[in-house]
Amino acid sequence: MSVEKLDEKSIQEFISEFPWLLNINYESVPELKKKGMEHIISDQKRIDLILRDSITNRPIIIEFKAVKFNRQDVGQILEYRSKVLMELSNPDSKLRDIFGNLIASPILILVVPSCDEYARISCNLNGIEIFEYEKAQKTFLNPSKLLSFKETFSNFAKKNILPVDTERHVSIKNLNNEIFGVMEDLRYSDYFKKNSKPKGHFFYSLANFFINIGLFNDSIVSIGIYEDIFNNKYNDVCFAFYSGDEEKFDKFISSLKKRNKSKYNSKKEIDKNSNSDFYYPFYFNKKEFLENPAIIKDYIKDYVSIMEKEFNTKFEKDE
Repeated sequence: MSVEKLDEKSIQEFISEFPWLLNINYESVPELKKKGMEHIISDQKRIDLILRDSITNRPIIIEFKAVKFNRQDVGQILEYRSKVLMELSNPDSKLRDIFGNLIASPILILVVPSCDEYARISCNLNGIEIFEYEKAQKTFLNPSKLLSFKETFSNFAKKNILPVDTERHVSIKNLNNEIFGVMEDLRYSDYFKKNSKPKGHFFYSLANFFINIGLFNDSIVSIGIYEDIFNNKYNDVCFAFYSGDEEKFDKFISSLKKRNKSKYNSKKEIDKNSNSDFYYPFYFNKKEFLENPAIIKDYIKDYVSIMEKEFNTKFEKDE
């Protein structure tokens, strides 16, 4: 049976459990009841969720919406900001005890299914960050999938040899630089896709939280290097050839197998993901890969050779 209306509480609980999904610096506030969920301030106003920025120690006020952004949402969260500011004069305020004068400058966040550019501009002008989750809605609408999603991220955080903390971005950044160096050595650095950071006042961004590197993007066949956390391979790095064209991808993989049977024939099936992309993955131990990313160099050489021979693709070398 399909679910037509999002359970707002589910997404709220999910973000409360994994606040770093919004920003790597965000953390729960254990000093508050229910870690800041449904926090009631002095005049009985109820705030959906309060988090803390671990770098600045500023409070984060979050309002969740189960429906598309409405202009009234801006007024509501601005009202919450003024109510929190008034806590400065409340001697019994738990927020004042925890955050002190910083409650006068909270971070404001709206979590909505979707919004247009005008809504985003309106929020930005009023100092409000806005996060959209519509693309992940199928997961959030299905209770069993949501539970599985939570378990996956929980296991990822607990079992990963690369610590899930505010320093994780350093290892990811170093890996990005080393992969760029591999591409530079091969004189194909122009085909390396760097992680892009969202605009705004972020100390670190979630873009640098996971290993997620694209090579030769937008080609008939491209290359991805990423942490495949949804297959419980927490301590592996996946190197995958992928394409949206099944026929051409079959041709590519066939040539790949002929090129080096011992290297490429260990995996016999081409996989298909939910976005209708076809991919052919290989897994490397994460620790060994972080120590020596250059192990992918031969895979890239094979890729370029086949693309140029079978598809007449011309990759321009760096000058």
